[in-house]
Amino acid sequence: MPTGVCSVVAVVAWLTIASSNAEADTQATEAMARRLFARATAAYQHADYKEALAHYREAYELVARPKLLFNMARCEERLGDDEAAYHDYQRFLAEAPPELAGRNEAAAKLVALEPKLMVPVQIAASPEGASIYVDESQEVAGRAPASLSLRPGRHRLRLVAENALPKEVEIEAKLGAASAINVVLERLGILIVRAQPPDAEIRLLDGVTPPAIGSLRAEVAPGSYRLVVRRSGYAETKIDDIIGAGETVRQQVALARPSAVLSVRTNLDGATVFVDAMPAGMTAAAHRHVSVEAAEGPHDVAVEHAGYLPWHGQVHFSAGAATTLEVRLVPQPSRGARAATWTLGGVAAASGLAATVVGLIALRDHADFNATPSRETADSFRSNANLSYVLFGTSAAALVAAGVVHHVAAASSEGRIGMEASP
Repeated sequence: MPTGVCSVVAVVAWLTIASSNAEADTQATEAMARRLFARATAAYQHADYKEALAHYREAYELVARPKLLFNMARCEERLGDDEAAYHDYQRFLAEAPPELAGRNEAAAKLVALEPKLMVPVQIAASPEGASIYVDESQEVAGRAPASLSLRPGRHRLRLVAENALPKEVEIEAKLGAASAINVVLERLGILIVRAQPPDAEIRLLDGVTPPAIGSLRAEVAPGSYRLVVRRSGYAETKIDDIIGAGETVRQQVALARPSAVLSVRTNLDGATVFVDAMPAGMTAAAHRHVSVEAAEGPHDVAVEHAGYLPWHGQVHFSAGAATTLEVRLVPQPSRGARAATWTLGGVAAASGLAATVVGLIALRDHADFNATPSRETADSFRSNANLSYVLFGTSAAALVAAGVVHHVAAASSEGRIGMEASP
């Protein structure tokens, strides 16, 4: 017989023998489990629950049948080991198929055993009166100090108290062992802020506290915080506070109107600048300008110099920008110019009056000529009419000259306002 064929035959023979041995072992194990089950049942019937439990466990180790878990739990229950019985009833329900008998009874057993498994736990806290929440429950289980009954195992406790940070701790409740815990909650700090003006906005930059208007009260964890108070038309104020546990910090914040700078430049040295009727400075020969600092907003500004016409107006001071005012002052009218103006005005008035009188005489001559025509009357009319025209012209010329002299003499000072971006 070829060597390859012999090898195949040998392998098949070995597998057959191994399968037969495995089957024989399984049958032997099943037989042993049945014998142990029978011994356990007999012991249970004779109320020897300890021996029955030992045989059921040994049988379960051999075949791991869910029904054996149920029987083990019954024995443990008879022996007073409620925790072990509860555990095995749970394992039975987890492993048993839905159609297996005993599931309803096991579920009822769990309900009956649960009150017997509660472990008393003493919980104290600082500050006292903290509310205690157990695991995922949203209902208060008690207020420290309190004694709670918990099921065996690990639990998460959450304690909440006024003016303190909530705290979570884990605890393990063990049957037959006293459990106690003392939880110290970290006290919150209290920040109280009041602002002027009362409609200013207050912001606590903690990512949690909403902004408030006029006043703010916040309970915060100990630490460093930045406070921002702002209002339109006022300089923003920022304050850094360190708040300790259980500490109350009070802040009174008065916002100031932001200062603005006005630069006044003139064509003269020695000119005085007034802001809101108060002297603010005098221009010097070196630079001929004055820098004035005042609150943001409109202000009355005047620039005066002896012998020159003053300039005055309202200027808006703007924070964040350099406001410039350039003023050109002009001399006051001279006495000679005033006299010339009055003289020319008098000439204009006198000439106008004389022109009127002569014109009336010319009109009378014209009427006489119409009534009684004569060469003498005609010559008188022409002479008076021409004189009236000359006098009217003289009056008009004198009036125009007086106006020109007055305008030149009374030219007013002027100012120009500009804005420059602040550096």
